Amino acid sequence: MKKIITLLLLAYCTTIYAQSLSSIESLLKQGRYTEAAKQLRPLADRGNSTAQFWAAFLFFEGKGVNKSEVQGIKYAKLAASQGNDDVAGYMMQVWRETQSNTLRTAISQLIKDYVKRYPSTRDNSKTWVLYAYYSIVGSRAPEWNFTTDEDLGWSILEKTKIKNVLEELGLKPKAYLNYVLEKSGYSSMTQYISQNNNVSDFLLDVIVSDLKESPGSPLSDKYNPWYPLARDGNKYALYICAEKFYDYYNKQIDKFGKGNACITFATSYSSKAFRAGVQKAKYLADITEKYHIGLSITHKGNVYTVFYVGDGGARDYLAASRDCKMLTYSEAQQWTRDAGVYLANNELHMKYLVAELAKSGEDVSGGYWIINGLCEFDSKGNFIKFYLPQDVPARLGNRHKTYLIL
Repeated sequence: MKKIITLLLLAYCTTIYAQSLSSIESLLKQGRYTEAAKQLRPLADRGNSTAQFWAAFLFFEGKGVNKSEVQGIKYAKLAASQGNDDVAGYMMQVWRETQSNTLRTAISQLIKDYVKRYPSTRDNSKTWVLYAYYSIVGSRAPEWNFTTDEDLGWSILEKTKIKNVLEELGLKPKAYLNYVLEKSGYSSMTQYISQNNNVSDFLLDVIVSDLKESPGSPLSDKYNPWYPLARDGNKYALYICAEKFYDYYNKQIDKFGKGNACITFATSYSSKAFRAGVQKAKYLADITEKYHIGLSITHKGNVYTVFYVGDGGARDYLAASRDCKMLTYSEAQQWTRDAGVYLANNELHMKYLVAELAKSGEDVSGGYWIINGLCEFDSKGNFIKFYLPQDVPARLGNRHKTYLIL
């Protein structure tokens, strides 16, 4: 109880009546509720919203005063009428314990009055979020006396700046995804995403939340329906898969270790998504970038130490160390098709990869490391020469962003 009081005081104390409220804070921390209530009531009756909230709290809890739902509701309404955005949420906590019909009716009216009085707080208000929730559930919860208006409710949640809002409300991601599909006429979210070039951050967040609830490997089309779309280069699918890979990496780190392949995919896909214009992807690309060097991955039962090579353009690929069993050329090609990133572990594969990069028309001239040396190519991707590490000429220095893992 003392911890709750401390947190609430930090949230609601204002500079108005600061000295008196400071004195009350001290009394409440000491559990001297009767003395605190005597000082609090005059401030609440004179219109201080912080004092009104605390008066409501004391009456609902029966601390220092006779427990009274009527008095609690009275002071809660006064605080909300002055813009206190936390009253409704607190009253909901009390209602969950009491299941009082009187309190439920009061909460419903308080929410409606608040949104009418404070329309400008819509994007940042927890009371507005509750209004959105009851607009969505509407007739499914008739006891709350809200008219069903899913369009209004979802439009409020789409714009809210409150994080994890669906989780806070107890709404499943599927509820919103089904709403979007019903409104748009698409049969699946993958179809919706593939046909739209302007997808909201809110929808992306909900898709990611829904996908994280799905078990299984993100490399499985069964558990990750976005994977084929990401391999085809869809920027939103790349971001969604990056989040799934990173989440799976964190959940499986004890089983597979810090070097599992998922972190590499998370880095590659988030980087590509950001370069394609998905601004949300930048934070994940920044987080995972440091994992790119010196990872271990498995493929068909073989373990490979890998490092990341980025050419500064649209392509990323991996290179595997020589001390592990190498993939054959056909296996490397299959990896490229399956994974959406490149795997190179010898000169032959590097030639293939640079030739692929050159098809985009960019200048790919320069040096590319493989595990036992460096391959030089001209601007069209033609192989020029192979150098041992000690023989690499200075002019090839940092032509491309490359890493050598010994």
